[in-house]
Amino acid sequence: MTRDRSALRLGLLGLLGVAAALVASTAVGSHALPFGRALSLWWAPSPAARPWESAILFDVRLPRAVVAALGGAGLGLSGAAMQGLFRNALAEPGVLGVSSGATLGAVLAIYAGSAPLLAVPGAAFLGALASASLVHRLAHVGGLPSTSSLLLAGVAVSGVAGALGSLVLTLSVADWELGRQILSWMMGGLEGRSWSHAALAGPPIAVGFGLLMLRSRELDALALGEDSAASLGVDVPALRRSVLALTALTTGATVAVMGAVGFLGLMAPHAVRALVGPSHRAVLPGSALMGALGMLGADALCRSVSGSVDLRPGVVMALLGGPFFLALMIRQARARIPS
Repeated sequence: MTRDRSALRLGLLGLLGVAAALVASTAVGSHALPFGRALSLWWAPSPAARPWESAILFDVRLPRAVVAALGGAGLGLSGAAMQGLFRNALAEPGVLGVSSGATLGAVLAIYAGSAPLLAVPGAAFLGALASASLVHRLAHVGGLPSTSSLLLAGVAVSGVAGALGSLVLTLSVADWELGRQILSWMMGGLEGRSWSHAALAGPPIAVGFGLLMLRSRELDALALGEDSAASLGVDVPALRRSVLALTALTTGATVAVMGAVGFLGLMAPHAVRALVGPSHRAVLPGSALMGALGMLGADALCRSVSGSVDLRPGVVMALLGGPFFLALMIRQARARIPS
């Protein structure tokens, strides 16, 4: 009971933190808008006095921040679910090729000359779903899938999808603007995001969150091992299919609106488990909140230096997540060495 109350308090603090970060991020950008002035516009908007300030705040920066928060929440949620499913601290949305498949779908749509707002998100969803389905089928070759076969199939699909995306980028070199758009999507970015993008990403991520929360107790049971979970009444194959589909949904929604962003789904669940423990009833929502905070922070950093460097959130997360991933690998390797 004490742990549940602590998790609830941390959850409320997380919600307040995301709300504060959302407000604060609207004061950051290449156009000067002092923090105090931004807060005054939030509390008492006065578009008649300075219409350009309200336009920047509510029409440009706020929808971009909302998309960043939604995308970060989707990645954090997917990472926590995958780590619980595979019982592997190194699992994250890219490990099953879901992120790479979604990115490949978006890149192909851009290369075909589709309108980004309409066709690119749909192609990203299809790419994520196709990758998850292919991984599931490959893992079933030779009988019932194991966790290791799913991971190996995911790594293979991710490699192929990444190579095909690079090939499309190579073919588009002659068209500078097309190549820039594709590279921007592959690096992960939030330029030009609007309320329409938020409306596209919000419902799938919300559905994924709700359905994954219904599976939280089964994920807790799975932590004891597949045989133990089955003895407790968990339908492990059905749980695996469900979690794979839901992580494809949330990851596809994220990639559809902000491109490929790696490692956030790896780092957020680890930070949350250190605060609330292993229970997925706390880890899943906590990881969503931590992912939203991380993405808002990365985007604010990128916008604060946009005048001198074209920095992308995907690059920031890779710079942070790469060393974090290596540190986890080293710690796991040392844990396996007998003393």
